Amino acid sequence: MHWPPVAALQTAGRIVIAPMRPCDYHARTWTEPDGRCRDCVATLAVVVDEPARWSFTTRLARLALAFDGVGRPRFHTVFVAVAHTVGELEQDPRDVLLGPADGRGGGCCQVTER
Repeated sequence: MHWPPVAALQTAGRIVIAPMRPCDYHARTWTEPDGRCRDCVATLAVVVDEPARWSFTTRLARLALAFDGVGRPRFHTVFVAVAHTVGELEQDPRDVLLGPADGRGGGCCQVTER
């Protein structure tokens, strides 16, 4: 088995943002929610609708052991899997960053507003 495995993002995941609702004050005054009002903004709900999914694959080779005429061991390949899955992982899509190793990557999940 070749190591380390290669990570591949299978699905980026999806989060859903519920619409802002009016706070108590704005509800009593029959006005729309205000994006500048801290209490209205606090009603926003972000829900992970589908987690991001990663798979980790590596090259796998099955070898057979044989001995030559003088008793020295010899190996020969009997099976090769180019992309053998060694693990899968689910992650909050808001934590998935793609980009340079210095952390300047951008999120990659799909955001849906209801």
